[in-house]
Amino acid sequence: MVLFELRCNQRKLMSTLSVLTGDIVNSRNIDAKHYDTMLYSLQQTLTEIKEHYAGVYEIFRGDSFQVTFKDPIPAMRCALLLKMALIASSPNAPVEVRLALGVGGYRDLRNNSGTSSGEAFELSGMGLEALKNSDIALLSNITPLNNQLQLATQFLNFQLSSITPKQAEAVLAYIRCDFGDHQQVAKQIGGSRSNASKLLRRSGAILIRDYVLCFEKTLADNIQ
Repeated sequence: MVLFELRCNQRKLMSTLSVLTGDIVNSRNIDAKHYDTMLYSLQQTLTEIKEHYAGVYEIFRGDSFQVTFKDPIPAMRCALLLKMALIASSPNAPVEVRLALGVGGYRDLRNNSGTSSGEAFELSGMGLEALKNSDIALLSNITPLNNQLQLATQFLNFQLSSITPKQAEAVLAYIRCDFGDHQQVAKQIGGSRSNASKLLRRSGAILIRDYVLCFEKTLADNIQ
């Protein structure tokens, strides 16, 4: 009986994945120098996500990308990594990015996300099409996740809409050190602990952390 329940849980976990689809807002209006900086930051962050969170990514049309997570839980953390990295990459002309995270099942999972199919891919694509500005959209087939985070996602987007490149750099470091001590953030961004704390406070980093942890716990509780 225990073995049967374990196998059922493994099948349930494997049948759920996260798909993150994004594109750069008004990328054609970014000058060549800033575009190269943005693209380098995007590629570096996607590589980081692949190495640390096993996200399989693809960049297409130069300004759009998709990341597939067989383990769906760290996907929102990675979405915020990408958003913060892109905002921080160009202090004089902050880059805006739309991100849609779909959580659900899949029918066919291939090495190339463009030819994979299933609910998670469809939800992510629908979410991106519905976004009119540089927000994060969350769509899933998990009712508790939707109920818990629907309103919170709106607050998250409101908070992120006014974040500065310097604040984004601090939040990026905060995520990278797993929401650790502010001294670790200061070390990464090259400043004092008090300055790091000020940047994190003004960015609403604690609320961002709590949102990510709530997403991860709610998702974990409902796929295992």
